[in-house]
Amino acid sequence: MLGSQSARAASALGLQIVLRDSAGRVVADTVHTIGPLLAAGRKEPLLGPGRTRSWRLPLPQPQGNVSLQDCTLEVRADYVRFGDGSDWGPDQLRTSQYFSGFESGARMQRQAVRELLDREGETGLRKYLAENP
Repeated sequence: MLGSQSARAASALGLQIVLRDSAGRVVADTVHTIGPLLAAGRKEPLLGPGRTRSWRLPLPQPQGNVSLQDCTLEVRADYVRFGDGSDWGPDQLRTSQYFSGFESGARMQRQAVRELLDREGETGLRKYLAENP
């Protein structure tokens, strides 16, 4: 369960999940991005101010023959994007670029659909959607 201590709502998260063996060595290290990537318009915040929320994430898979019996799991918030567009965190995992790439692609696609609709109308749009499921 992850909780927000901020007075602002979060719209995207970059989490690092580290699995360490009993000697403290990293045996697995994964990145998870959580956020409503392609939805347009106003949306509910991913994590509201002062709220908690939980997600089911796959455990990192250790390399080699590692017993999980004495392993520890660390979950770190590396990046947070707030609903107002500001952000927080060291962003060492560069998840801000991941979210920005999806958002940029979605903007470009919406623009292309607007132009197609202006140029060819509803018939052209229906044809495009039928050919590109």
